[in-house]
Amino acid sequence: MDVRTASEGVVRALLSEGGVRFGEGRSFRGLTLFPMFLSGGEAERDYLLFAEALQGGHVTVQELGEGVISTLVVHNRGDQAVLLVQGEQILGLRQNRMVNSTVLVGAGARAEVPVACVEQGRWRLAGSGEVCADNLYPRARWLTAEAVTRSVRQRGARDADQTALWREVAAKLTEVGARSSTWAASEAYRSRGDELDEYVRALPPEPGQCGVACAFQGSVACVDLFDNSGALRALYARLVRSYALDALGAEDRCVPGSELESFLERARRAMVTCTRQWARVRRCA
Repeated sequence: MDVRTASEGVVRALLSEGGVRFGEGRSFRGLTLFPMFLSGGEAERDYLLFAEALQGGHVTVQELGEGVISTLVVHNRGDQAVLLVQGEQILGLRQNRMVNSTVLVGAGARAEVPVACVEQGRWRLAGSGEVCADNLYPRARWLTAEAVTRSVRQRGARDADQTALWREVAAKLTEVGARSSTWAASEAYRSRGDELDEYVRALPPEPGQCGVACAFQGSVACVDLFDNSGALRALYARLVRSYALDALGAEDRCVPGSELESFLERARRAMVTCTRQWARVRRCA
């Protein structure tokens, strides 16, 4: 199956009645996770995740020119497409960034990927940008997704509200008691790493699971759904750590499945904006 077709199918499955089913929620210290499954079965995965491609030496990441806060250049020199998922953090270069829209970079392609800064206090080179860190936590992802959606509908661009994101990251660092001289979001994960890993151990994925919905404080916060269970397994620990960072200190109770039903119903009724061009791409020389 064509990767783009498969990805569009996942979105349509989420928005269609009966396209996705979910299992019983499991809770640990205020965080409830629901396993999600594609009713029509999963697609064969013929792409690499960003972290896999980095580890295999198939991709490199560079600044655009002398550096642009909102753009990084990803070179995919491999023979498989590479998927960068919204919320993934890329550490290094002139400042740490997060991917602000999910991007599929084709085999042999060079893409200008839309990103946002998650390290306000640094603008100097520090490494090659080849460290893929924990995904950003749901609250920051909501904020970024809302801003990017507005930008797409109003200007056809994928711009985050950078000032609002910096403000949110600063608030999270304060909330979790983390200190960073450059206001790096990654420090929040490092400072509470042992606690976050406890959530990963307590809430493992189920066989065949292609997605996960996280909930805390009585409502659903986020849904991450993929076309293949292997993709979810590869990202699962980093996703759970990100969910847990937002759930630290939440009331320790299970969120009922009816909340997820309501969330999915609202998603089905939401306005959908479909675009084809996710990033400026050219073939690598």
